Amino acid sequence: MLKRIVSGIMLTLLLANMLMFNIQSVEASGTINIRADGSVDPSTAPIQRNGNLYTFTADIYDSVVVERSNIVLDGAGYKIQGTRASNSEGIELSGRTNVTIQNMQITNFTYGIYIYDSSYNSIVGNAITNNGWGIKIYSSFNNNSVVGNTITDNSYGIYIYFSSGNTIFGNNIANSTWYSLTIESSDNNSVSSNAITNNGDGIGLYSSYGNSVSDNTITNSRCGIELHSSLGNSVSGNTFVGDGLMVFESYWNVIEDNIVNGKPLVYLENASNQSVGEAGQVILVNCEYIRVENLNLSNTTVGLQLFETNNTLISGNNITNNADGIQLSFSSNNIISGNTITNNRGYGIALDCSSNNTLRNNNMVGNRFNFRVSGGEPSFVNDVDVSNTVDGKPIYYWINKQDMIVPLDAGCVVLVDCTRITVQNLNLTNNGQGILLAKSNNTSIRQNNITNNTVGIYLLWSSYNSSSSNSIYGNTITNNTVGIHLSSSSNNSVSGNTITNNNYGIDLSSSSNNSIVGNNIINNGWYGIALFSSNNIIYHNNFIDNAQQAYAWGYHMWDDGYPSGGNFWSDYNGTDVYSGTFQNETGSDGIGDTPYIIDANNVDHYPIIPEFPSFLIPFFMVATMLVVIVYKKKRITIK
Repeated sequence: MLKRIVSGIMLTLLLANMLMFNIQSVEASGTINIRADGSVDPSTAPIQRNGNLYTFTADIYDSVVVERSNIVLDGAGYKIQGTRASNSEGIELSGRTNVTIQNMQITNFTYGIYIYDSSYNSIVGNAITNNGWGIKIYSSFNNNSVVGNTITDNSYGIYIYFSSGNTIFGNNIANSTWYSLTIESSDNNSVSSNAITNNGDGIGLYSSYGNSVSDNTITNSRCGIELHSSLGNSVSGNTFVGDGLMVFESYWNVIEDNIVNGKPLVYLENASNQSVGEAGQVILVNCEYIRVENLNLSNTTVGLQLFETNNTLISGNNITNNADGIQLSFSSNNIISGNTITNNRGYGIALDCSSNNTLRNNNMVGNRFNFRVSGGEPSFVNDVDVSNTVDGKPIYYWINKQDMIVPLDAGCVVLVDCTRITVQNLNLTNNGQGILLAKSNNTSIRQNNITNNTVGIYLLWSSYNSSSSNSIYGNTITNNTVGIHLSSSSNNSVSGNTITNNNYGIDLSSSSNNSIVGNNIINNGWYGIALFSSNNIIYHNNFIDNAQQAYAWGYHMWDDGYPSGGNFWSDYNGTDVYSGTFQNETGSDGIGDTPYIIDANNVDHYPIIPEFPSFLIPFFMVATMLVVIVYKKKRITIK
């Protein structure tokens, strides 16, 4: 009898649990609509209406679309949760006015709240987490307000696009993967008194005008506030901790009374003949004859930034633990001397589109990338002598040199308008470019170890002279963003190199008639080779386990004909067992029986099978031979 009672109780509990499960699963029934007539559709949705007040009575596992204006949607502490489905929206307002969204948790949607073509709406006191975009306001004008929300762990916190006159006030925005707040092509918005903490980046203004960004506390972002192509904005009274400001192509902004790590943010625009006093960060825009001396600039976005600023002295500063140390953009005739630049997370000194600058006795140590120079044709003409060091080794920055050998103690090599230079047996690491050739020809780059740079070897053009007829041979190129990059450079030879564990192994843009032969291109994270150009020759290379072996734009030659062959591809699934006549074959001969197809215009007609690696012997390292042996053992031969 007792056993029957227990069995009955167990069955009752089981049925109850099944019933509870079925009741919960009904909640994910589709989109909930608050119709223009005020009704809730479906009527079973857990939303109670009392006049123009709509209150959640349970958690919701659907999207809510508001089709009625002049209402309050109160979550009452309940959550609205999605599955992060593509283009899903937690709450959608389109063409609505005077809607308040309050007191709810919104999670796991593409857009937590999406507002389009809507005005005078309020988003108040919500917890918005783990969405692609926490809040997106698009094409919406006139006094939408986002007040007192907690917006955390989203890819983007708030994104305002083509929208004006909105207010972002008193929110806590934290742990965004990218920007906590982006304002793009949007004018006259107010952003104030927000706590912005531990985001990828803080506040970004892009092509935006007349916005006010004031009294925010921005902590530990890569960039606290960025102004990019933005005019006439006000940035005032903000407190930066562990980050700061960055400006690019932005003018006539009022930037005042901001604090970086307890010190003033010094921002000068259109100023001349001044000396900078105490500062936590220094930004100079369109200035002349400024003196920046003997400062300690640390733990900010960029310690010292010059944009379109000339004839400035930067001397005797200690610049450490920033995102970037010193950055010059479109700036000329400046003197950078005697600075100690250490442990910055990006670049120590970056000269971008900047010419005729003089660098002396700067000591760069422990930066992620110590030194970089980039830009258009005149940008590479700078006076940088060997008194400048990277991790204790001199920079060799040669202009118009011929028939020379770079010394073995080099830490970074830049060759501008040079001919017949030899760069060999160097260890080059942690720079923007390990080796940079600008308008330099007939150079031999061989047997170097090039690691952990942005670009390992970079060949660059000019309008009257590309970098051509250079030989890149027998180098080990590892763990760079790009191993070898050729930009508008032709008739170069890249051979016998081991190119491993970069993002891009080899990258060509607008470069033709180059030969890429006999290289080991292994385990590169994005592409083994990427060709944004035409008419290059690529054969006898080993493409092994790259994320994508090859990408090609245009037409290229991928083999040397038969019987010489093409390339070895680790993902080639063809065989070499043809017993008749195929493409002039007479039997098994180390050439695959079917082509390796990259795309319709790029085909390796004679892919190599690893029994016949004769073309590799001069270049193969022992580790690569072992890889080939493994592939050989796995091959099944059909007799």
